[in-house]
Amino acid sequence: MPQVLQVTSAWLVCFPICHEDFAHLTAYCTAVELNTMFFAIYKAFKWPAAHVAHMSTWVLFRLCWYPYLVHHFHHAISSGGFAVGSYEYCQSVGSQVILCGLNFYWTTEVALGMMRGKQPADRLHQA
Repeated sequence: MPQVLQVTSAWLVCFPICHEDFAHLTAYCTAVELNTMFFAIYKAFKWPAAHVAHMSTWVLFRLCWYPYLVHHFHHAISSGGFAVGSYEYCQSVGSQVILCGLNFYWTTEVALGMMRGKQPADRLHQA
């Protein structure tokens, strides 16, 4: 699955490069990197606060913010002159949908593992 993440992210980043009027959308997506930062801090130092911050930002950004961005991207891209279903629409909105799907998949994977009594084993942050 990491390859799907990398290819989808690269495809998404190409959109504002080709359509500079939408470059601001990139900043909205990069907010999720706070989650990555807290994960790295937790892995390096094992600080409990970093773990709480990682889990909190996972829910906030990956499970709430990213789904909102699908809605926001839809309106920004369709009002920007791109038809629903066009290559550009699929590149921007579609890739955001894929990223959301991956986040929910990984969350479900970790939750099911925890219900079976297994440790998450850092699977929650393969994104």
